[in-house]
Amino acid sequence: MSPASHDVPPGGVLFEVQGLARAYRLPRTSLLRPPRVLTAVRDVSFELRSGETLGLVGESGSGKTTLLRLMLGLEQPDAGKVVYHGGSLRREVQVVFQDPASALDPRCGWPTSSWSRFASCASAATTPPGSQSC
Repeated sequence: MSPASHDVPPGGVLFEVQGLARAYRLPRTSLLRPPRVLTAVRDVSFELRSGETLGLVGESGSGKTTLLRLMLGLEQPDAGKVVYHGGSLRREVQVVFQDPASALDPRCGWPTSSWSRFASCASAATTPPGSQSC
């Protein structure tokens, strides 16, 4: 940990994401129609505390990469804000892109499982090993 990260006490808020929104204008398909707009992120809010890990899971095109790019300051939001209370983002924040088939628990039967099945696996991850399965 770099000295700058000591500015945030253990369990303190490291990232604040408030009302984040980002939309992209799509290319025109006709001169007579207005350009279409693709909303990638709409009204996302959460806090990420020091010592926590955030994993984003969602369908292709659901806005995961856009949210991450907004959090890292690689893109500017159309609305809302991201506040980082740590030191240098480049030195302290690490991004890991993974193949979902290898990142998620194979007992859950990805990618065909339902959201409720995902929720049961997520709750199983917080219980002692062997006490609950997907």
